[in-house]
Parts: sequence; structure tokens; C-alpha cells
Amino acid sequence: MPRQIPEQVVEAGAAGLTNRLCCLCQTPLAAADQAVICPRCGSVHHASCWSRNGGCGKVGCPQPAVTLRPETPVRVAPPPAPSFWQSLARWQKATLIGLCAVLLLYAGVSIHRHRLESASVRVRLQVLVPTDLFEDDRYQKLAQQFEEAHPGVRVTVISAPYQGYEQKLLIATAAGDAPDVFMLAPSRAPFYAEHDALLPLDRFWEALPSNLRTAWQRLPWTDGSHVYGLARAPGWPALWVISSRTSHAQVAWDLLVHFLQTTTKDGNPPPGYNLEPKVLPYTALP
Repeated sequence: MPRQIPEQVVEAGAAGLTNRLCCLCQTPLAAADQAVICPRCGSVHHASCWSRNGGCGKVGCPQPAVTLRPETPVRVAPPPAPSFWQSLARWQKATLIGLCAVLLLYAGVSIHRHRLESASVRVRLQVLVPTDLFEDDRYQKLAQQFEEAHPGVRVTVISAPYQGYEQKLLIATAAGDAPDVFMLAPSRAPFYAEHDALLPLDRFWEALPSNLRTAWQRLPWTDGSHVYGLARAPGWPALWVISSRTSHAQVAWDLLVHFLQTTTKDGNPPPGYNLEPKVLPYTALP
């Protein structure tokens, strides 16, 4: 590799190079131009031409630019692609902002309404009934009517198919989560009463208006000393009962009466109607 000899920059007029032709651009040097004489071959160059060329412009001369190195071009990075938001037109941004505001407002109103409703509910009751699709809708409507007539009360109706009804009821009762109001097969009532799972209804029955007690005189089921349930309707093998663990006995009784005012108008039970379990479940209750 040829030895690098540093070039010197001189003023063309002071160095007697005025009107000499630049080896590269072939134009004469003015007296005020900065010039470079190749330290290896003596060729004359404009300093700017020397720098741009990276050294001597004479064919075959290996002299590189040592002092006046060519400037490295600055590469400007392309501008980043606009974000999704930046690519939107003004009307699109306004639409999105408006939509977000509406959604936030709706969410806030819904949360506030839920809190108000939760705060206004003082009594919560659960009702377990054996139903088909028709009767499920019927009891849901009855529960809604009761809520409308009793502000602050929330009724949840849980329905179960006839075949699995007894098992569901027994499991809930054994777990201490018995529904407040439920139906029961008359043959199973002694078992639940014996295990103190049923609320005695004597005081509520005696407090009924005399016309209702007369109309419903065939409905009460007793174990000989207490009234523990009322038949869904005359001739129906199903009792409305109240759990002994309910925290709202009076409201549960009012709900039971509300249901009875509808179910007692039913005709004879359909063929095959039966709440008796196919296989008697384990009979131990806490």
C-alpha cells in the first residue's frame, strides 16, 4: 500500500497557481481559490474537487486524500409511518371520540344504576320449583309481579327438571343453602320436618283472612301438631313449603301466598305428574 503523504491546502494566487487547470474539473483556478498540489505527482486541484474525489485525479496516481477526506453523506432516516390515529381524518377522529364518550357515559350510568338497585334491595329470596318450559316462564312472571308490589325485594326463581328435582333440593339443604320457598312431594315432607328443615306455618296460616282459610281449607299439610306446607292445588301431589333457615319468614310467606293465588286455580294435575324421587337419596341432613 503506498505511503500516505498529507496534502497541503494553499491559496491559488499566493502559490502562483492562478489560471492553472484543475486536474479534475478542467476549469482554471481563481486567485482566491483554495488549491491542493498532489504531493506525489504535482497535479493541481481545487480543494473541493480533491475532497470530493478522495484524492488525486490524475490517472495512475495513487495519492489518497489524507487531510481533506471526502465528507460522509448524512443518511436521513425516512419519516416513521403515521400511527392509526394520525392516519385518520378529522371527522373520523371526532366520530371515535364521540363514540368513546357515549360508551363511557353508558358504562357509568349502568354502574350507577346497578349500585342504586343493589342498595335498594333489602330482601333477597330464592325459590326452587320443578318446571317445564311453560311453568318456568309462569313463575318468573309471578316473581316479577311480587317484586313490583314489594319494593326492595328481589326474588330469584331456580327451576329444575322433575327427575333431578329431589336430588338438587336435598344437596342444597344439606349444604346449608336451601331455597327460601320450594315445592316438596308430600311423602318427603315428614323427612324434612323431622330434620327441622321446614318452617312451621301455624302462625301465618292463622293470620290469613278467614275467606282464604275457608277457600284453602284442604291445602294444609300437618304432621299432627304443626302446619308445614300447603298443597299447590287441591288434588296435586306437591306442597309449597318454607325453609327453616330463611332470614325473611314473613316475606317468604307472602311470596308463597302470592304463588298459591295462581296455582290453586289449576285443574287436575297432568298424567304422570310426580315429584317423588326415582331413587330415594341419602337421608342425612345436618
